Amino acid sequence: MSNGWLAIDPYINHKPKTKKTNRVVLSKEELARLIQKEFTIERLDLVRDIFVFSCYTGLAYADARKLKVLEITLGIDGNRWIHTASKKMDTISRFPVLPVALSIMEKYSGHPQCVSKGLVLPVISNQKMNAYLKEIADLCGIHKPFILPGTLLLLR
Repeated sequence: MSNGWLAIDPYINHKPKTKKTNRVVLSKEELARLIQKEFTIERLDLVRDIFVFSCYTGLAYADARKLKVLEITLGIDGNRWIHTASKKMDTISRFPVLPVALSIMEKYSGHPQCVSKGLVLPVISNQKMNAYLKEIADLCGIHKPFILPGTLLLLR
């Protein structure tokens, strides 16, 4: 309309509909069970670590996947901080790295994919992550459907 291409607003009577979603909630006990579970299969260990990292940072899958080592800084408090732009929300976030997340970052700091691409974590595809998370939930005795944070996970 501002360019003069349309005489009237075609969306004038359009009312967007919002769909209410029910969030799946993991209890602290379930998260602890997930963290403490020992996996002999490397892919399950990796997926669990990425999931837990996302829980402790609040980063959605897309943001965890693109998180670069250069976005981890040393704050004035002497602790590590994440300074990153959210892909989904188009905002800049700054928050401290909690000890659990820091230990996961350190675990993968020498991973070939992380080293070659300057990434914090070697994140695999969303589809594989969610499929493996279902397998992990079964192995941990968690009988709730849950997927990556930023989608359907909240802690109670």
